Amino acid sequence: MSRIQKKNRHSQLFPRIYAGIFVCMIILLIYLGINQRSAVAQKNPSIESRRVQNVTCTEIQDDSAPAGLRREYILEDIQKEQSNDCLAFYLVHQYAQVYIEDELVYSLTPENAAFVNQDVGCNWVMLPLSQDMVGKQMQIVVTPIYQEVKNRTTEFLIGSRYRISLETVRSDLADILLSIVALGVGIGFMVISLMSLLQRKGKNTLLYLGLFSACIGTWKILDIQSAPLIFYRHPMLLSQISLAALSLAVVPFILYIQLQFKESRHRVLDVAGGISLLNTFLQILLQLTGLMDMRESLQFTHISMGVTVIAVIHVVIAEWHKKRRDRKLWLTMGFFLLCVVGAVLDVGLFYIKGNSFRLLNTLVLFVVYIIVMGLMTLVEMNQRAMIDYSTGLYNRSRCSELLRSEDILENQVCLIMFDLNQLKMVNDTWGHEAGDEMISRFANALQQTIPASAFLGRYGGDEFIAVIRECTPENVEDILSNLEKTISVDNARQELKVHYAVGYAMSDDCPESTLRILLKKADQAMYEHKRKFYEHMGKNGRKFMEKEEQ
Repeated sequence: MSRIQKKNRHSQLFPRIYAGIFVCMIILLIYLGINQRSAVAQKNPSIESRRVQNVTCTEIQDDSAPAGLRREYILEDIQKEQSNDCLAFYLVHQYAQVYIEDELVYSLTPENAAFVNQDVGCNWVMLPLSQDMVGKQMQIVVTPIYQEVKNRTTEFLIGSRYRISLETVRSDLADILLSIVALGVGIGFMVISLMSLLQRKGKNTLLYLGLFSACIGTWKILDIQSAPLIFYRHPMLLSQISLAALSLAVVPFILYIQLQFKESRHRVLDVAGGISLLNTFLQILLQLTGLMDMRESLQFTHISMGVTVIAVIHVVIAEWHKKRRDRKLWLTMGFFLLCVVGAVLDVGLFYIKGNSFRLLNTLVLFVVYIIVMGLMTLVEMNQRAMIDYSTGLYNRSRCSELLRSEDILENQVCLIMFDLNQLKMVNDTWGHEAGDEMISRFANALQQTIPASAFLGRYGGDEFIAVIRECTPENVEDILSNLEKTISVDNARQELKVHYAVGYAMSDDCPESTLRILLKKADQAMYEHKRKFYEHMGKNGRKFMEKEEQ
């Protein structure tokens, strides 16, 4: 197996493993959604909701509780203000039991905790209360499931279900909008990339960036307080999808960075990718075996994210030493460092608060980063679609697009047409690699002599055109003279000589002409030059010309 084949196989390893783990995670989430339920028991479910006040809290140490403690809230003197008032409180990975004068009227626990997990996700409890509960004492027992949330206290709201839901959505509005932007941008980038791949016009760069953006958007929009209000039947699944999206976001980001610096393979990114793949696989395994919930293994995701950050910083610094003048690299490094700062702040606050609510630094900065990098990638894809890969000049498609213009040319526009001589003979005698080298050498000579402001493209296999504006015949002759000198110097160093024919036409000589008209006249002049070249070679030259015409 050749070195190139080995490199290609190695570059496809992480995407394939990631695809397999991604499918496994989707299967796990479907399985969890089908097989797990919260056991909710509620008395008088049809009665409209109400609100209560006067809350006292007692913290009780309980070794039998998952986090070693539970909190008992006593709500005194329940008063009904409106017919649709209700008691509402939000739980973050916590169990709950509600008693009215020692009678259990509501409980929230996992239905099959021993089999899959002990989590119930994040839940809004909207407890409708009847008129006969006025003036009675209400006891609410809240039991944290994980150590990370055991310091979180519960706030109780009073009002109608509609009012509480509306206020919650309003408070989450920034998170919702940013998440929708991330999802929309991600899906858009993936669609564009897939269409480009189907047309064989692009690579996976935008696909990976889009997948990363979609994962980030999914994670955040399902991690807000409004989510359980909308998808109230599956709060556990919401939490698990959110955690899964965060875990699955790391590898696409690594693959995107790898493609940005594909010229030099960085092993540190391979290591970071391997750690992230292992983390996601372990989360699936631990969840299925019931050894650890996805929420409990969140710290592993944070570790893999930290390793990825360190790896990317290392790569960016290494590339910066090589390409200090690369403006894109400077922009990439600046935005990424801002994202790192935001992520560090949010992760730190997450472990302090026990949740990620209202932590927008990471989301804001990453959405900006994704949009900027995506737009830059789109521009590059568009440019690559118009560039001939082997020469770096505009390709035939771009040349044809330019020549389709029906605009009448202004004065001092020149179109020059070039054609390599004896290319077919070179291909037949020395092989196509020698012919490709000959084309590349001639393209380099053109780039050195044709003004940078001019249009320069490869019109066919051995045909090139240049369109120069604000140009006089004297300027053209100087350009062609410099080209001849450049080719002569190059030929002196090479065994295989480059010969070419050239012809040009000026808009001043063709009133009310278009580029297509100039092309025809330049082509005629170039063909006459080619004919003289082969006539100079004698009998063999006429044979070569006949072969080229065929």
